[in-house]
Amino acid sequence: PEGGYVTSETDLFFEGNPVVRFAKIQFTGLAADIETTSEDVLFSEFVGPYCQSQIARTDDYLPVTCEREQHDIFGTQFVVAATDPQGVGIIDKDTLLYVEVDETPEFDRIHVLPFQDTLPRVYDYDLFGDYLKPFFKQNVARRYAVNDQFTWQGVQFKV
Repeated sequence: PEGGYVTSETDLFFEGNPVVRFAKIQFTGLAADIETTSEDVLFSEFVGPYCQSQIARTDDYLPVTCEREQHDIFGTQFVVAATDPQGVGIIDKDTLLYVEVDETPEFDRIHVLPFQDTLPRVYDYDLFGDYLKPFFKQNVARRYAVNDQFTWQGVQFKV
């Protein structure tokens, strides 16, 4: 479940790197959602106020985030393009915030095909639900061109 109680029967896991406080973070505004390309306006009207309000609400830091994570900031889509240090972390009052606009046009549709020899042979699968949807959800701000190739969970695809 997404929420619940911890009891004596609950298995606890402590694997992985600790969550860091970001020194710097780069937000990229997706052009399809933005009326202005001014980075100053995007910072002063969206990213700055959003981070300040979240920090004030949550005891001096924003919820955990990481590169490629998408944020809806006052109805406009932004993606975390880069963090310093890299990895999973939090934004606090000392984090330097950077904003840019990605003016790459948005596709109306895209044709993607798997390489037959990389498809699973042992079990049934849903190509869209098991592979393409999670890949594109995880790679929101990635740019694509004809003949690009990518691999997701062992299956190779071509655009």
